[in-house]
This record gives sequence, C-alpha cells and structure tokens, in this order.
Amino acid sequence: LHAHHLLTERDVILAANARRHQRRAHTRRWVYSQQHTDLHQKESWDLAGTRLDDNAIGKELPPVRGAAKRKLLATIHGFYLQALARLPTAELRGRYHRSMLEGGHCYGPLDPVSNIIVNTVWYEQTFPASKQVTVDMISTKCLWRIAARSLYGLFSFLCTRYPGLSPDQALRRLQEAGANLATEAYAAAAAAAFHSSPLAQKEFLGSPDVVSRLKATSEVLHLQDGLMVSAEDLGFLSMVLLKCPSVGESHLQQQVPPAPVKVKKRVYANVRGSRSIFWGQHERVRSMVAAALDKFNETMVGFFLLLPVPKYRLHVICGVNELASGPEFSLDREIRGYNPWTPKTMTNGVVSNKYHHSHINFLATREGSPCAGAPATLFFAECSNHGTGTCWGVPVSPSHPDAGML
Repeated sequence: LHAHHLLTERDVILAANARRHQRRAHTRRWVYSQQHTDLHQKESWDLAGTRLDDNAIGKELPPVRGAAKRKLLATIHGFYLQALARLPTAELRGRYHRSMLEGGHCYGPLDPVSNIIVNTVWYEQTFPASKQVTVDMISTKCLWRIAARSLYGLFSFLCTRYPGLSPDQALRRLQEAGANLATEAYAAAAAAAFHSSPLAQKEFLGSPDVVSRLKATSEVLHLQDGLMVSAEDLGFLSMVLLKCPSVGESHLQQQVPPAPVKVKKRVYANVRGSRSIFWGQHERVRSMVAAALDKFNETMVGFFLLLPVPKYRLHVICGVNELASGPEFSLDREIRGYNPWTPKTMTNGVVSNKYHHSHINFLATREGSPCAGAPATLFFAECSNHGTGTCWGVPVSPSHPDAGML
C-alpha cells in the first residue's frame, strides 16, 4: 500500500522520461510538417531517435550496485521527509527551505536527521539568502537532488576514511560509518556533495570540539527524540553554531556583495521559464492540497461525531507528480498548465498527452495542545488535473527501503 502512496525516485524518472518522449514526438511532428522533401523520411528519423537512447552519455551501474544505490537513496530521502516534518512551519516555509535544499546534507557527527537540521541551520546562518521567499511547496526534483548529493557525499566520506574499500563494499558499509572521522573525510564529502563552500563546511564539521558541542546541544534540544523542533530551539541552536569555528564566518565579515553577472539570453529565458513553471505548479498543487485536506478534516469530524477531533493544517508540500493516469491523446488547451511541453498553438491536428490526475505528498500538522510537539504527518493525495473529480488524501507511512519499488 505504502509503495503506491509515496512518490519515489522512480516517479521522478518516469515523469522525466515521459516529458522527453513528448518533446521528441513534437520535434518529429514539426519535421514532418516542413516542406523540404529530404526531411520526409520517417524511417531515417525513427532510426536516429533510437540511436539517441542507445548511446546515452555515462556509464550504467551493474544491476546489483544500482539496486543498492536506489535503496540508499530512498533511505536518505526518508531522512529528509523526517527533517521537514520536524522543522516549525513558519521557519521552514520562510527561511530554511532554501538552506536545506542547498546545504542541508545528512552527513556529520550526529544521526542523519539531526545532521540535516544542523547543516540547514548552519548554512542559513553562514550564507543567508539575499531575499526571503515564502513557499508552501518544496521542489520535488530539488529534494531528490539534495538526497542524491548527500549520497555522493557519504560515499566519498566512507572511501576517504577507508581507502581500501571497493565501490561495492563502500555501498554495503555506507551506513556503518561512525562519527570519529578525519577532517579530510569531511572535505571530500563536501566536495562530492557539490557544496557551495566545501572549505567552510570542512572547518565547521572538522573543528576539534564541534562533535562534543553538537552532541551536547542535541541532548539539550532532544533532537534524536523525533519531536518537532520549536522556533526557540532553533534560536538556541543558532547561538551554539555561532561559537563554532568556521572559515565561512571570517569570509562573511569581509564579504562584499557580488556584482551582477551578465548571462546569455538563452540562459535567462531558461531560468525565467523554470521559475514560471514552478510558481504555476505551486498555485495549482496548493489549491489541490487545500481541497484534499478540507475533505479529510470533514470526514474525520463526521466519523468521530461526539469526540473532539483536531484538524490538520498544511505544513509543506514535498512531492508532486502531475503526470498520473495517462497519457491520453487530447486537443484540450488546458493541458499546457501542468504539461509545459504541450505546443502553444495546437492546430493542424496536433495532439498532446493528457494526464487525468496528480499524485501529491505533503506534510500536515494537527491543531490543538494535545498534539503539541508531534512532528508533521505525511499524507498522500490524488487530485484531478481538470476539476472533474474530487480530491482526497490520507495519512501514510514512508515505505521501508527493504520493501523495494513497484
């Protein structure tokens, strides 16, 4: 049950493959519509298309190693869901969503979830954003990206600490690494994880007393208890991190705001388009989640008619797949809202792929004092992309990586 209800790396890959095939199909239709007779060669074009798949760049992992990598990636993704569930709503939406996706890696001297929280707070404090943006939804791709980068960091972490390990041995022993690791291992992990300032993080995590200081702070704040971290706890953690040595602090004292960098028009257009796609999805999915959550709260009140039932409110949206229940060929113009690869003008019989539902993962907190301190609950929702059906959502538990992927 849970394997169907939790968006996985496979959902992201399938969605990306579907979009790639759509772009290729649109390109083919455009080629067929041209007047040049030398381009009207369907067999040659199809052959060229198959060669693109056969000659993909990069080395593929052996099946066993690939399965181990996917299992570890699913485990790390679960750590991020737990960290998201434990950060206070206002602070997560307003400040820490950016620092988690950029520098909230899961390696360090504490348990993975606590490491994510500590690294997130440290990154926001050391490299604050020039502009605060409040969001209700975390990018699905960006969340999987930071999970993958943490995996690369952990892999390099372990290989640096134990140089004699083979890649397969490192994958098998990845979760056996302890906290007593050399400073060089932190530097290698930060570099492999594409950290924006690996030297600063190495100095922070590798300083002599940071391990004991962070462990003491973890015990005071009960970071390992699995409860929600309050805004006051985050303030205390920030004060502790201020006293930890870091190259980033000395750099910040002398740092001058960087001058604007001129980019090419194509790069600017891509960034602008990506931003437009994100905010369009943000508004669509937020309205879907609101409808699903309202329906769930009404159902719970009706089920427990004589008992006080705390209502759920949105914490953050953490996974979206808008390409479910399809594809189906259609001429509807509204498809372009959730499927950006749909042609702007659908004339001359050009069709596009229509998907009927969106699958959404989001975290929600319960209102009321009896639930104070409890982490946010993970929900799965299915909503219609065209307003023709109702939205529904139910609480779920993340599937265990050992269960595999369907």
